[in-house]
Amino acid sequence: MTFRHIVRMKSISFLISLMLFVLTTGCASSPAKRAAALANRDAAAQGLPFRWEAKAYHGGNILVRTMVDLHSGPTRANAVLKADILALLQKAEASLGRPALEVEEVRLLPDGREVWVLQLPTPGERIGYIISLRPVPTGGTDILLNGPHPFTKTPDRF
Repeated sequence: MTFRHIVRMKSISFLISLMLFVLTTGCASSPAKRAAALANRDAAAQGLPFRWEAKAYHGGNILVRTMVDLHSGPTRANAVLKADILALLQKAEASLGRPALEVEEVRLLPDGREVWVLQLPTPGERIGYIISLRPVPTGGTDILLNGPHPFTKTPDRF
């Protein structure tokens, strides 16, 4: 291949890339929808119950994190474990400079984990912590805390 062929191939490649960019940005929500799809793929692979949605907002687009529809119900934790979980949540929130937030509900994941949902002062805004309870062979239970995961409970408000 000569230098001229390489330059021509690079020019054609650049023009094709430019055309694809123009076609996909013609619809303002396409980049946001692609970003949401990629983020959702990663969230699903990590076993997280949160998903992203592209929403129109003031002439542009934003990504809004929501939680998948899960059944709510009582925690599997007994009274002692529940108190320990609440203390861990309070400590986690205090480390972020937030006051102790009230637990609004517990959502149950199919794999036995629970999402403890805390209500923020902002209407519609929530924080989810994924709680795993694992029995220890020597007795007792380990509490694994994954979060915080801020999300919007009412995605249609945008």
